[in-house]
Amino acid sequence: MNLRTRISVLLCFIAALCMAQEENSDYNWEGMFSGELNSNGYGVNGGVHWMPIPYIGIGAAIGFDSEIKEISDWGRNKYDPCYVDNYCMRFIFKPSLMLRTPSLLHIKSQDMDLHLFASPGIIMSPPASGAKGSEWLYWTGSAGITAIIDRLTLSLGYSQSNYSLIDGNPYTHHGYDPYVRNKKNYTHSVFFTLGWKF
Repeated sequence: MNLRTRISVLLCFIAALCMAQEENSDYNWEGMFSGELNSNGYGVNGGVHWMPIPYIGIGAAIGFDSEIKEISDWGRNKYDPCYVDNYCMRFIFKPSLMLRTPSLLHIKSQDMDLHLFASPGIIMSPPASGAKGSEWLYWTGSAGITAIIDRLTLSLGYSQSNYSLIDGNPYTHHGYDPYVRNKKNYTHSVFFTLGWKF
């Protein structure tokens, strides 16, 4: 990138910060709950973001990632001697940045604004049961669209990460191909997030 391009990008960034500070928001925190379907199964997490200005923030979420249970196992009692709950699950801690565009569309009748967002971050996750030599630190990135209605936020997005539920070949219910560390194993997810500004 040449000097002229760098200066242009810096000036655009400064202009966006100035515009953001002009939009006075009484609510700098956003709590959120998110559910996702991914190439491993499903995930659920909850967290909070601090948005000192409307377009840039930092935050973290905690949750888990798991295999999807077979319908025949729904509601099974874990004390049933004929049932073995051997579904793989991992705890997840996910710090991230939140980058959000200014409003792209304002729907006056609903007092709703539509924004695009991007959220780069990292995933820290202890190995699943039975895993050997599993990593614990991964990168992640997500992007999507957010609707903000007063203090309510609704987001729909896609994310990709080098995290894998089966890193280290843990005990699993479903028969997965063996995890190979040097092979590019990515987790792809679609998610829906419900949030509240406070």
